[in-house]
Amino acid sequence: MAKNDFKPFATGKGANVTSQPDWEALPALLSGFTAGKASSAQVNKALRQASFIAAALAQYTASKSGQDVLDDGDLSGFIAKMSAAFGKDFQTLDATLTALAGLATGADKLPYFNGNDTAALTVLTQVGRDIIGKNAIADVLTYLQLGEAAKRAVGTGTNQIPDMASFAAGPGWMKFPSGKIIQHGYHTSSASGAIIVNFPIPFPTQCFGVTGAGTDASAANIAGCHVIDKAGFNLSAWLVAANSVFNRTATNISWIAVGI
Repeated sequence: MAKNDFKPFATGKGANVTSQPDWEALPALLSGFTAGKASSAQVNKALRQASFIAAALAQYTASKSGQDVLDDGDLSGFIAKMSAAFGKDFQTLDATLTALAGLATGADKLPYFNGNDTAALTVLTQVGRDIIGKNAIADVLTYLQLGEAAKRAVGTGTNQIPDMASFAAGPGWMKFPSGKIIQHGYHTSSASGAIIVNFPIPFPTQCFGVTGAGTDASAANIAGCHVIDKAGFNLSAWLVAANSVFNRTATNISWIAVGI
């Protein structure tokens, strides 16, 4: 146990000290003894009060710091030990803790930092308490009634959910997250031969195929579409006559193409 050299004076039972009422009424309490002789009881009272506080502070310092407090006149050494002792029971002045201590706290309030060493309060709702009380992410998802979609990443891969940026479209074409592209349009065929139709956009990789059909419900038209390359196709149309003769015809053809 750490040693303490500072002892209280005149603290024994029946010690020769002035009573507290007489001490408080003593004229010299404010001015000190200026003339005449002070009684031993009065001197003992002054010594006891001073030594009692000194002994108590020294004992606290020794007990908390674990270091000897010696009557060696080392003032700076004692201050260092006393600071170490206070550090056991009291928090060093800190701007962050001061900000928290200045909040007018109350029921269902949660402190948060809104700047460097500044804090504020927000309402802690029942939902917030419930979520904080969950032990695992799965429990939170169940509480929020979120299904499998909430666990999926955004993207175009397996088990991913595409966002709207994964879809693209323009006049006569649309692209899906898988990379597939559908293109469509209307063109008038020629009675003299096949015509070249350019896709609204070239397929980046290839066109799988094109199909077409006539839009004139009153005529028996047959459309033929032949892929040339990624950029276009040949379009032809024939009119089936009554005698089963196929004649090239100029008619409106609706077509659709698929590719990647």
